[in-house]
Amino acid sequence: MDPQVQTKEAWSNPLEFVLYESDDQGGYVKTQNVPADRTQRREVTARGNESKFRVQVTLRTCLHGFLDDTESTPATLIVLDAQFVVVNSNKARFKSAELKLEFTNGKQGEGLSPPEVVAFAPFRTPERMNMTFDDRGSKVSLGGSLGIQALATAELRTDWERQSWYTQRYFDRGSAGTGYNPEHDCMNSVWWALQESGNPHEKHGISPFCRFAVLLKRSSQEPFEAKFSLKLDAATGFDLFDAWSFRKCQTVVDDPLKFSPFAEPQGEFQGLDAKNLGKLAADEALVALTAVPGLEPLHRAI
Repeated sequence: MDPQVQTKEAWSNPLEFVLYESDDQGGYVKTQNVPADRTQRREVTARGNESKFRVQVTLRTCLHGFLDDTESTPATLIVLDAQFVVVNSNKARFKSAELKLEFTNGKQGEGLSPPEVVAFAPFRTPERMNMTFDDRGSKVSLGGSLGIQALATAELRTDWERQSWYTQRYFDRGSAGTGYNPEHDCMNSVWWALQESGNPHEKHGISPFCRFAVLLKRSSQEPFEAKFSLKLDAATGFDLFDAWSFRKCQTVVDDPLKFSPFAEPQGEFQGLDAKNLGKLAADEALVALTAVPGLEPLHRAI
């Protein structure tokens, strides 16, 4: 193949990359517990501090208590803030992001069940957000001269035109779910997935700021941990420098988050009743805790 033709074909589509977690200890700096026994660190992960693609997830709220006022079932509320930002680039964007928290016992091998997911928000059902519009149209024209034999029944020339237009709606799409632990027969993990709008003229990436919440019930007052994982998908236009910058966003798996049920409430918890956290799931209040002005769900997916 002609090298010039091959080069043209190679650049006819934007560069796209998928970034997975890496267990390679030779990777970029991970987020660590410092000191090693630190509980409930505020920064869950920070990716790409020296890259155009920057991600930060922080612990907004951590509140330990009980599901109801009988105080028989320990519970924990966790709220995360996530930012997905591309700096100094006109074409690069995050196309999608998947976040996951997997909860385990802090003390392994003692037969305790891991914390179990009671409720989570947003996206308990798939939702579409940030509506955009795309006006699409088609026009068909026909024009021609008629032969002399047709003069008796038609004009000498006819022109016919039909136009049809419609407005198509596009949304960011959000979905979420839980993961099953067969050993303990419980749902001990939760995940959220964000996907950019399907509008071909509105390729602006996923929402730059999102908030996530999960309500847990616990079998004991023992410490527990959460493994956080993240998968990102980005498009970098035709810029190789942007592509390399995205690769620098790669990181090894972060240290697990450590939680202590006896730790003081952390972050934004005003108005929350630690002795009756279960009402958050029943009253849709958990959804309200994740609301971000301007990013509320606009339409539930069918």
